[in-house]
Amino acid sequence: MKRFISYVVTSLFMFNFGITVSALWPWPSYSIEKPATLPAVPLIPATPALPEPEIPAPAPEIVFGGGRLKLMSEEAQLKSQSLQYDVKVRYPQIVGTNELHIQRLNRRIEALVSEQYYGIQHPLQEDLLYYRQKWPEAFNEVFINYEVTLATDSILSIYFVGYSYGIGAGTSVQYSFTVNYDLVSGKDLKLSDLFQHRSNYLALISRYCTDQLATHKSGEWLARENLAPVISNFDSWNVTRTGIRFDFDEGEVFACSEGEQTVEIPFATLKSSLSPRALSILRVSPVVGL
Repeated sequence: MKRFISYVVTSLFMFNFGITVSALWPWPSYSIEKPATLPAVPLIPATPALPEPEIPAPAPEIVFGGGRLKLMSEEAQLKSQSLQYDVKVRYPQIVGTNELHIQRLNRRIEALVSEQYYGIQHPLQEDLLYYRQKWPEAFNEVFINYEVTLATDSILSIYFVGYSYGIGAGTSVQYSFTVNYDLVSGKDLKLSDLFQHRSNYLALISRYCTDQLATHKSGEWLARENLAPVISNFDSWNVTRTGIRFDFDEGEVFACSEGEQTVEIPFATLKSSLSPRALSILRVSPVVGL
């Protein structure tokens, strides 16, 4: 019994001694750091704001063709919540005559514009289901505007600019197309029609546009291969009162952030290379420089 009591007393003594030593011993201190708070990641909107075309709205009507023709502005605004598309377009139509070639030109202009948004009006069913699941509030969008660069007794030249956005894309796409029409012959004008045969006009145009764009602040990044003397590189062109204008869409010759680019070559620079047809129709018109 005494041995048991002695054992209990000894155990209690050792326990208290251990607590005392533990409290007095200089143990190293540690602090547990809280995990750093991660910054909130901003959400990317499913539908970036699509800019309206920056070209000023055309005049309500333009009189040309010896005063017998008028160019009127037509507009179409089409929107469907169920098919998730939004269309805003403006295009010209010629009034004042029933001539067959003018009526055909009107239909072609309207068709050129409408084909730009036909696809988003008729989406595939699987695409539509995907839009509704991922971006139910977004829209496929097309905006189109135009500028009449020349409307005289003999030439009608129209520049169209478009902006399109596809659901899920990071940004919109800018593009352009043109109509150049000879009112005297009732036929479309091709770029080659304006130059003499074997004049090597593409080399002239390529060199002039390259030299002009190389002076841009981002000239060192100029995509010179897209200015090579190939007809497809210069398919967006118009006649103006002072020369022939070439438009290059966003991302075509510089980065997209630099926007679209325009180069106009004066008639004085081109005069020796112009074809008899070009000189004929331009002289009929009150064009500066000829």
